[in-house]
Amino acid sequence: MEKIEKSISFVKCTFEELNDNDKECVGESLRARKNAYAPYSTFSVGTSLQMASGEFILGSNQENRAYPSGLCAERVALFHFGANYPEGIIKTICVTANNKAGNYKEMIKPCGGCLQVIAEYELKQNQKIRIILYSDTNQVMIAEGVENFLPMIFLF
Repeated sequence: MEKIEKSISFVKCTFEELNDNDKECVGESLRARKNAYAPYSTFSVGTSLQMASGEFILGSNQENRAYPSGLCAERVALFHFGANYPEGIIKTICVTANNKAGNYKEMIKPCGGCLQVIAEYELKQNQKIRIILYSDTNQVMIAEGVENFLPMIFLF
């Protein structure tokens, strides 16, 4: 029998402590969040992907009355990237969320489905993706790679 342990690692900071590039990533994800279509949950999520080229791809959650036909912001951006930049490299993904009342103050973590998609892109590009989570309280969490959220990805 063998015991295997995995650890996770995050940096926790404030928005003001970010470098200019990370501040821009947060700003782009907030801009994307404005385009969320969330009439049922009133939970709006915005995502920005920064490619190695410096270009940003934005995504926002898109709900649909016929659950589960909607899609998370992260996968909207990731699938747009995959369809339009198949040879590209994703450096950073930033996620921010809030509800209609504006009182959700926690940092939103990507769901399991989104984490698996991020993991697939890390495998495809053979490079970790930096993940930034931002809350409207100006709190930030940064992880270097998806394994800090999903230590055992699905592989077959």
